[in-house]
Amino acid sequence: ISGKTPDELVTLDIERLRRDVSKAKHKRTGKPLSAQTVKHVLSLLKRILRWAADTGHIPNPIHLKFKLPSVDNESTESMSPEQARAYFQALDEEEDQDAAAYFRFMLLTGIRKSALLALRWEDVDLDRAFLILRGKSAKSGKTQSIPLSPGAVEVLKGIYRTQSPFVWPGREGGQRADFQRMGRRLRDKAGLPKNFRPCHGLRHCFASWLASSGQVDLYTLQR
Repeated sequence: ISGKTPDELVTLDIERLRRDVSKAKHKRTGKPLSAQTVKHVLSLLKRILRWAADTGHIPNPIHLKFKLPSVDNESTESMSPEQARAYFQALDEEEDQDAAAYFRFMLLTGIRKSALLALRWEDVDLDRAFLILRGKSAKSGKTQSIPLSPGAVEVLKGIYRTQSPFVWPGREGGQRADFQRMGRRLRDKAGLPKNFRPCHGLRHCFASWLASSGQVDLYTLQR
């Protein structure tokens, strides 16, 4: 599609691009690009063209069809009772228990990592056992009130409060970027598989454990 303006593109050009990217090889490994990578490339082009059309840079609507490759990369992430015990033991052995509390709290609430990293003490009510997830850090974009279990409340009560407004502050009291190093260490010490995502996997555990308890219907769990 090199040399063409967006309004000159036809669906055949997109198909040729998909074919060429599918045949391309990774610069470092020399292996063919995965279907997921091909899908990312085409999805990015589709979003760029849609943005350009919506902002008046190119004619609208876009009369192009994108045939994205089928990708089956779903993985079931949960822990057996033995793995869960090993995971909690690994948490207990961490030197920085305030940081370990981040993973405990995620496992007890299912809240995504970006929302926890943005969590401020002013949004936490330990007496009434709930917290506020601000819309700017929530996936839905809407502010929500989240009830907390007694265990989750105890985790927050045990955290040392600094002068920072954040529950899990980073350098100089600002918002922390991540806990990747600890997350991988906990995963490995607990004997979890390498494809177990250190944070997202805990959300899966929370959801699967709650669903299997029989005390919460799937609609409520999804909400």
